[in-house]
Amino acid sequence: MSVDRRWFLTEEDKKEYIDKLTEVLSSLRAKADISQGELAYMIGVSRQTYSSIECKRRDMSWETFLSLIFFFDSVKVTHVMLRSLGVYPASMVAQFNNDPRPDDKSEEERALGDIAKIVSRIQA
Repeated sequence: MSVDRRWFLTEEDKKEYIDKLTEVLSSLRAKADISQGELAYMIGVSRQTYSSIECKRRDMSWETFLSLIFFFDSVKVTHVMLRSLGVYPASMVAQFNNDPRPDDKSEEERALGDIAKIVSRIQA
């Protein structure tokens, strides 16, 4: 089976994204004013699992990473923080979108715009 390169991420890519997010989880959660138990429920893991991830005693799965990115990007007070900390994988989104538009926006600016559109549709 041939895989389109824009849909491919190496395990190293995934680990880099996960490690960046793990470093700031407690800050993002505090800013969102949500308990470990509530957040764990929202993303579909036990509180114990989430706590172990936040305390760096357990590695985060890719699925959990994607759930957390979706959650924190959808919450108004953590949306900007997530992106300003360099945790949001804008280059990954740009790669998936494979946006060849010849304008003066960077890949990150285009990716952020695309995600903003998706989030606004979800919130509508």
